[in-house]
Amino acid sequence: MTMFEILLAVLAAGAYGLGSVPVHRAFGLTDIDTPVRANCRCRSLARVLLNILKGLIVVEIGLLLGPAGALVALYAVSLGHNFPIWTSFRGGTGLGVIFGATVALDPTLGLICLSAWMFAYYSFADRTVAALTAALVTPFTAPFLEIPYPTLFLLPVTGIVVWSHRKRFSDFWLKGPVDVEDQFRRLQ
Repeated sequence: MTMFEILLAVLAAGAYGLGSVPVHRAFGLTDIDTPVRANCRCRSLARVLLNILKGLIVVEIGLLLGPAGALVALYAVSLGHNFPIWTSFRGGTGLGVIFGATVALDPTLGLICLSAWMFAYYSFADRTVAALTAALVTPFTAPFLEIPYPTLFLLPVTGIVVWSHRKRFSDFWLKGPVDVEDQFRRLQ
């Protein structure tokens, strides 16, 4: 085993470990799906930002080892976040982590991912549809930006996001979008 392969293995283990840290439990933040009062929404936003930061930091470290290191870090942090060992392999949906990783790979690609998410969210008023749209648009725009990560390597991460959203997506088609404001009004 070469030194480069050992570094990739250590990177993969560290990225999985960092990705698997449930930030909402580690920092006492609220669950983003829970209807909350206004002051708790800031904590939900903090949770999303911490997840973005997880992906960004890990892939930036992976970039020090070149494109192979960046992809190993991307896959490991995605798998760690979506399938953490600490919670019986039931984790997050992964879009925040993958968005942070995408920004680290190429900021323009991250901007396209964010734009796709915002367009879909404001069109359908549903985070699940927005997440799936962003996940599906991102790998197919990569070849046009001439980044060294072809669509083929970004598709597994898209698959992870789609798999993680499968229950929410079926709920969306059966029940329609969730009205968070309506849920908030019922609590009062």
